[in-house]
Amino acid sequence: DPRRHLYIEPAGRCNLRCRFCAYPKKERGKSIMADDTFFGVVEEALEMGYATIVLTPSTGDVFADQGFREKLDHLEGLDRLESYSFFTNFVLPSTEDVKHLLGLRKLRPLSISIYGHDEQSFIAFTRGNAAAYRRLLSNLRAVLEHGESGPIGPDLYIRSGRGFRGVDSAGGELCELLARIRD
Repeated sequence: DPRRHLYIEPAGRCNLRCRFCAYPKKERGKSIMADDTFFGVVEEALEMGYATIVLTPSTGDVFADQGFREKLDHLEGLDRLESYSFFTNFVLPSTEDVKHLLGLRKLRPLSISIYGHDEQSFIAFTRGNAAAYRRLLSNLRAVLEHGESGPIGPDLYIRSGRGFRGVDSAGGELCELLARIRD
């Protein structure tokens, strides 16, 4: 219901250049919303009766905003806000950010977009590099290590090539981590 969910884009920047995304062609809007602006927009939304906020309506990754954690903490403290959500490619957050995410009570769901099913397909889809792939693996390991203590688990959205038959049959470290998180 568009009268119940407000979409706010706090970060219009992205760390990847995915082949299927409009971001690489985007000429404007590659900015980070100032905290004061964000807090004001959220307050206006609450005054209008919105109960949930979605933080990724278009392009960009929320963790491109180095102050995103403070924005999340602000949302957590708002009594009139029921929940908020966002998608992330999960490459930019630190291990501390991942631990923090897993303890947020109003974040429903934490949606992680996974591109590819191994390093080669990740790089082909995202035009990223091996370091970005290793960071993704590290953050998924942190979910496994710290996820049991938090109130949420992530929703995983996997996009891969035609030959991909699922995490159970693909093999490799990424698919193994995804299967363990799923299970």
